[in-house]
Amino acid sequence: MDVIALEDPTDAQIRQWHGVLAAVHADDPAAEPAPEPDQTAARLLGGGPAGRQRLWAVPAGDGLAAVEALLLPGDAGTGRPGEIDIRVRPEHRRRGLGGRLLVAAADGLRADGRTSVIAQVLAGTPAVPFLESHGFECVLTLRGMVLDLDEVPAERVDRLVAAGPAGYRLVRWRGVVPGALAALARAKTAMADLAEYEGAPWDARASARWPSWSPSAATTSTPSRPSPAVPAAAEAR
Repeated sequence: MDVIALEDPTDAQIRQWHGVLAAVHADDPAAEPAPEPDQTAARLLGGGPAGRQRLWAVPAGDGLAAVEALLLPGDAGTGRPGEIDIRVRPEHRRRGLGGRLLVAAADGLRADGRTSVIAQVLAGTPAVPFLESHGFECVLTLRGMVLDLDEVPAERVDRLVAAGPAGYRLVRWRGVVPGALAALARAKTAMADLAEYEGAPWDARASARWPSWSPSAATTSTPSRPSPAVPAAAEAR
């Protein structure tokens, strides 16, 4: 199986990429919810305001066996680490596909003047020993909480919103951020805890490009099941 670069993914390739993500999430019921197809498409086609990205995949039959996204924050040669996300279908694991994708990412990092790369994975999943076997070291452990609003009674959500601090209001929208709310770009920049590698700061234009926020889910913050994550880092060699 060969690794191919996806410079401009087609609709079929986007669907196949999403199929890999769905298969990976289904294999780990304790993981965070799988992305929706439109979210996958938006990420592959837009990349977001955090930086440029490169995409690779391993074809298998009529679909894809494994995929990889490499985020390149900021300008080339700035010294910031890249960030990789590798996903391999469960039935295609332990065949060297992830390692081949890592080689492609290392070449992409060197070509962009980078010397290190970061990956964020769920603790206890096969991704941890895979990354460790390729020289990654755990540098930070995060613990996130996920709340499925479909499982929360509507009246409880209303009570939570009503009990919010004075001066705050809940705003909902579909699609890109409305122009009147472009000021949220300043909030996004202020919340960029990992600014050393996140890339260019948010601005109104970046906010307008970014699709489908879910402010209702973000505002209702009652804890649910834990979702530990392990960011790891390695130097490109």
